[in-house]
Amino acid sequence: MFFFTKKDQKELESLLVCAFCNTKISFNIIENNDFQAFLQKACPSFQIPLCHTLSGNLLDKKYKDLKK
Repeated sequence: MFFFTKKDQKELESLLVCAFCNTKISFNIIENNDFQAFLQKACPSFQIPLCHTLSGNLLDKKYKDLKK
């Protein structure tokens, strides 16, 4: 089984935020059991962020990075 580094995890979280924002998908879909099952099957080592983490800390970080 392949395991992600912390850097990999952060990169995937950043890509996830971009995907949600660019497609205007609601952040609460991350808590949907079917969506989580898909992510876990596709990427078992990925730690799925909570909705408030995705729409809070991760979104804020992405915004700050884009402003630079």
